[in-house]
Amino acid sequence: MKILITGGRGMLGQDVTSQLTGEFEVISLNREQCDICRFDHISALITREKPDWLINCAAYTNVETAESEFDQARRVNVMAVENLARICHENSIKLIHISTDYVFDGQKDTPYREQDIPDPISAYGQSKYEGEKKIQAVSDRAFILRAGWLYAARGTNFVQKVMSSIDKGQDMSVVDDQIGSPTYVRDLARIIRELIKKNPEDFGIYHANNTGSLSWYDFACAIQEKFKTNVIKIQRIKTEDYRTKARRPKYSVMDNTKLSRLLGVPLRGWNEAFQECVAEIKRLQRR
Repeated sequence: MKILITGGRGMLGQDVTSQLTGEFEVISLNREQCDICRFDHISALITREKPDWLINCAAYTNVETAESEFDQARRVNVMAVENLARICHENSIKLIHISTDYVFDGQKDTPYREQDIPDPISAYGQSKYEGEKKIQAVSDRAFILRAGWLYAARGTNFVQKVMSSIDKGQDMSVVDDQIGSPTYVRDLARIIRELIKKNPEDFGIYHANNTGSLSWYDFACAIQEKFKTNVIKIQRIKTEDYRTKARRPKYSVMDNTKLSRLLGVPLRGWNEAFQECVAEIKRLQRR
């Protein structure tokens, strides 16, 4: 089975590539090798390689800059995604696309389900939601996996940001009224691997986050508890006191029951997954 991965050098793309290599024939491409915004190029590439699956890990992900660069965010997250979906549909290729919890407005106080109607409150969320709709309009062979609060043992993410502050002995202010489900990218990569192995025909939208929830403040405290090289003060603040261009949903926890049933296994809790990430970070630090 041949699998083509776009965005293969990104935080998620690297883990997806690692999880699939050795078990499948994997072609993992970075932006220089495969710019999904170049329609003719990506069309020729996919037609030439004829993969069985295409996993799209390429995206415009900067929530803040999307507010002032909405045209670019839409170019990557909407127009390019529509082209990918169309090409995959025309060539009978199964597509896995990664979306986000930020398609929701955060007004619920119980976990969002796939049937809940999105209402994004940021430019980034809007671009991802539009991308979802474009995929569903042109393809009936696509899995859209929504995940949020992604982190990894490497790269740019919240865990690394907190660790950097700890290393420098710099106190932090972290919001305590935004609630979500931290999701380890390695778990999301494993979900993608299991989905491909199971090879179901139940296409559609699935929530693919680790189970459980907490605030950004509580997550920062959990990180500090594991890395005590310096003990810093983490001050809890409210969203209105933390000035940002983009609005974030106050509550973006997602129910992953639908995906658990499809795969036949429960998805891990965020704390168990986080423990594995901590172990990986400490392993890397010993190198």
